[in-house]
Amino acid sequence: MIRSYRSKCRKIQEELEFLNNNRATILNSVKPLNEPVLDTNNVLKSSSVPSSNLTKSNVLDSGENYIFDTKQKSNIFIENPIVNQCVESTYDITNNVGTSPTTYNFKNDSERLKLNLANWAIERNFAQNTVNDLLSILKQHKCFEEIPSDCRTLLSSSSSKTKDIRVVNPGNYYHFGLKRGIENTLKRVKIEGNIKVVVGIDGLPLSKSSSSQFWPILAYLDPYKGYIFLIGLYHGHKKPADSNDFLRHFIEEAEDLVRNGIYLDNKIRTVSIHSICADAPAKSFIMKIKGHTGYFSCTRCLAEGEHVGSTCFPFKESNCRERTHEGYINKSQEKHHVGDSLSDLIRIPGFDMVKSFPLDYMHLVALGVMRKLIHFWLHKGPLTVRLPSWKIKKISTNLMFLKSAITNDFVLKPRLIQDVSHWKATELRQFLIYTGPLALKNVLNDKVYNHFMFLNIAMTILLSSNIDEKLLNYSDKLLKHFVKKFEEIYGSKYISHNVHGLLHISQDYKRYGSLDFCCCFPFENHMKI
Repeated sequence: MIRSYRSKCRKIQEELEFLNNNRATILNSVKPLNEPVLDTNNVLKSSSVPSSNLTKSNVLDSGENYIFDTKQKSNIFIENPIVNQCVESTYDITNNVGTSPTTYNFKNDSERLKLNLANWAIERNFAQNTVNDLLSILKQHKCFEEIPSDCRTLLSSSSSKTKDIRVVNPGNYYHFGLKRGIENTLKRVKIEGNIKVVVGIDGLPLSKSSSSQFWPILAYLDPYKGYIFLIGLYHGHKKPADSNDFLRHFIEEAEDLVRNGIYLDNKIRTVSIHSICADAPAKSFIMKIKGHTGYFSCTRCLAEGEHVGSTCFPFKESNCRERTHEGYINKSQEKHHVGDSLSDLIRIPGFDMVKSFPLDYMHLVALGVMRKLIHFWLHKGPLTVRLPSWKIKKISTNLMFLKSAITNDFVLKPRLIQDVSHWKATELRQFLIYTGPLALKNVLNDKVYNHFMFLNIAMTILLSSNIDEKLLNYSDKLLKHFVKKFEEIYGSKYISHNVHGLLHISQDYKRYGSLDFCCCFPFENHMKI
């Protein structure tokens, strides 16, 4: 048994050399085609096929292998297992010259060779040019004439041109697929029970020199934040004109999956859209409601803003009436909506247009409230809270002193507080929860420092796991007290949409648990990919 292709070729070569060396004996053994050949070596035999009907094609179809004389039209049949399997060669009887094989007759071996080459190219991750160069060298030999000259044919790959791009005014959109993302994720992780999909939507500028931008629809399966996949991608020089047109494929696919489930591992798994994480501008665009500067922009209550230099939401002791999913559908507060249509997200079963949009603490607390407080202390706040330059330097010195104590759990080390405009959300979160209480101690006056600590303790509780009802209520009271004192210390005109949102953010803990499970941090980290 010949175990390898190389051994087979070597054996074929030996047989051909034998034929060349013994061509005289073979010629003397040739008999008329209608007479049987009795050869002790069982090398040659005659064929029952009439010579007049004997052609290259019908002999091949009959399963026989032969030597075809192009000059005398004599047909010599060789009974040899190796030659019969692999070789169709020509033999010049007149000149007694044997030629090398011109064509291989082994389709199975040829296909196997192409398959092995394709697997080799994929496993080694070679560039197309490298594989093409190898194929061109191989094709110079007659043994490899059937091998394609281009790796795209070898790999059976289609054109690299992207298809199915849909026009979404004023740009283009491509849908990668929610179902495909779920299936790919479940190949890497194991989830029992209901599959909860957490979606993130936001704009992404591509350059500083133009308005070119992406609007990706990202998602992960709760609680695996590290396995984010792309559902759809929009590109244009402006954001999509209509959110329903932008989300159309996602909504259609989500509606089907939530209603019918997804078939995996020989059973149907239930799917739900757990939440959609977005900052205030993206949320107003998706929900077709007033932006964060509008008087009726709060997504959780019916509070009406006021204009005092800018839109603000003065603190009120009595709680405003909360919004509901039914109120959104019925437009119970007309001034909250923009345009005549509602978001098509209401078609997804079980999706709540109020509670399924969590208040993202990354934008609301870190980039919103915390950065605002630091700017107040540095130079933008009332004179009663502004810090002299020596105190600002003292805070920076304290932060630099803590730099060596920051562990690898944190992505970034502390920076000078004067650079707060360039701080990332993770740095502001680090300052709020960890370094701020130490760096600000004995620098801010007691009233301002204690006010900051209300926010610190409340957010520490909400970012913890498995807290009891008592602590949750305590954090809610701290946040309400923070907003109330904010008006006294900094002025009611600075109670912006974000500061007002602190009154509602503790409600998300009841639905989602720790606020880290319903924020934009995972999606923002994935944007670079």
